[in-house]
Amino acid sequence: MLGTVADVAILSFFATKLIPAGEGGCVIARDPDVAERVRALRDCDQRAPLAGAFNLKLSDLHAALARTGFLNLRQEWHCRREAAQRYDRALGPAALRRDAHLCEHRAAPFRYLLWLENRAVELIVAAERQGISCRHPVWQPLHWSLGGVCPRADRLHASLVSVPCYPTLSPTEEGRVCSAISAMLSSS
Repeated sequence: MLGTVADVAILSFFATKLIPAGEGGCVIARDPDVAERVRALRDCDQRAPLAGAFNLKLSDLHAALARTGFLNLRQEWHCRREAAQRYDRALGPAALRRDAHLCEHRAAPFRYLLWLENRAVELIVAAERQGISCRHPVWQPLHWSLGGVCPRADRLHASLVSVPCYPTLSPTEEGRVCSAISAMLSSS
């Protein structure tokens, strides 16, 4: 179910992800040499230093939370998918999932994205005024820190909004988010 599409998969266990463990993550690799290289980087305190190696291991507590997350993954996937389908119905054409080629049918969103042509900040500010925490999918495009020009990334950053979509939202909270965001979309 996870890590089966590519040669290497990197999973985040941040609190908002499908497998929430607070922090941390894991790497899944098909190639044993790649897996060994990742282990060498992970276990940098066990051997001579390697460039790029850091001791960023999960604590036992975080690992236990991640293990529980793996055990509950199918239920989490199901809940998030159902929530996204309710958002699809409520939020109309701004819902990025409306474009079938952009959202593979089995995907479970850990975020719910809206496409607002260069109006993301406007919705984020309006939602914040109503106590709804909407954000850009990423704080800033990477090239802003590293330099370079990426017009497509700039356009995506100006146009995409991540709306709260968590299985732990109550039906009342979810309804409030849908109603408020829908009203904002209608008025702009």
